[in-house]
Amino acid sequence: MWRRATLLPGKSKSMPAVADWHKYVIFPEGRNQAFLESWGSLIGDGYQLLFYNLFGDAFLRDTSDRLFVLDVGLGQLVDTECEASEIDQLLSEDETREQWLQCKLVDQLSRSGKRLRKKECYGFSKCPPVLGGEFEPDNLEPILLEVHHSLLSQLHEQARNTPEGTKIEGLEIEEE
Repeated sequence: MWRRATLLPGKSKSMPAVADWHKYVIFPEGRNQAFLESWGSLIGDGYQLLFYNLFGDAFLRDTSDRLFVLDVGLGQLVDTECEASEIDQLLSEDETREQWLQCKLVDQLSRSGKRLRKKECYGFSKCPPVLGGEFEPDNLEPILLEVHHSLLSQLHEQARNTPEGTKIEGLEIEEE
């Protein structure tokens, strides 16, 4: 299993209907398949992008129909041990749908005014998990999917080359 969201107290909403899971994902179109190129050192070749969840995690199919998730917050490629061709059946299960798509958290963020526009996902506004940040509403803001992938792939690449236990003093982002 990978990460779990932390919900703030409030009104409870039921899980979306099975057919509604599509509103919690971004399907590949044009250039957003290319965003995975920045993760080349982690995922290599041989994966087909199925979709992104609204936190930018990429759901991928390998050549043997195995389903993998590129968890961009943690910088990990996770083998779900499921077949990609069964994605509709898998996402019909409430627990799996919530774990993979974080529907309740997406709804909570949207209700709080953090609504996504086209080509956006929720990204880490204060500190990404790779640097000790939390996966919670106060640390999530809308960001362009392309920018989210670019920043996190660079951070993970640099973090891989940093000795364990190194204290990070800050983060500098330069516009190109």
